[in-house]
Amino acid sequence: MPDEQFQFAFDFFGEPEKPGQKPGEPAVPGADGIPEKPADAPYGAATGDLPAPDAPFDFSFVYDDPAPPAPGAEPFPDPLGPQPASGLSEYLSGAPAEPAPEKTKSKRGRKSQKAMAEEVGLVQVPPDEELLKKQYYGIREVSEMFAVNASLLRYWEAAFGLQLRKNRKGDRFFTPQDIKTVQLIHDLLRRRKFTIDGARDFLKRNKGADQRYELIQSLQRVRKFLLELKAHM
Repeated sequence: MPDEQFQFAFDFFGEPEKPGQKPGEPAVPGADGIPEKPADAPYGAATGDLPAPDAPFDFSFVYDDPAPPAPGAEPFPDPLGPQPASGLSEYLSGAPAEPAPEKTKSKRGRKSQKAMAEEVGLVQVPPDEELLKKQYYGIREVSEMFAVNASLLRYWEAAFGLQLRKNRKGDRFFTPQDIKTVQLIHDLLRRRKFTIDGARDFLKRNKGADQRYELIQSLQRVRKFLLELKAHM
């Protein structure tokens, strides 16, 4: 092959010149028919498919207003515009967004002082004459007397060490004396606002507290009877 085809002249910028091309001459079309850019042409010069660098760019398509909606069709909601008073519009579907549900306060924990005071008036322990007619009472009957759940009675049994009778099934039975003890515990916790530990210590220091409480209850019933008798005289 002739050596002239491999002669390349390099300028100071490292730009090679092709054989048979002088500076300033138009580019020779390539093998694919696309004209090549001259060596000394500025960057971004037109090659037939791109505009000149100094030609103004057409931005009109960016600011074109959208086409008006068809007759009868609802316009697409503006996410940045004012929202209706009934609620925010969901951006994608346009349906009104449902408000977040309000958190309900938990009812667990210790009852308020007002609630415990109201429970004192719900106690309906029968008089001693009726109470002593039966030797044992089921836990459901006792829970109805004090207007509490059976689970609370089982908790008091474990907390205060009540010795209840149980059958083979594990059902608990209260004697009249156990009911009097439960009545004293209920009075300490609900009316006198003792804590569990405080009521337990009170019962330990006062071994005969349930008998004295029973005596006080009897005296109060006698006093109530005398007042009613005096009112009708």
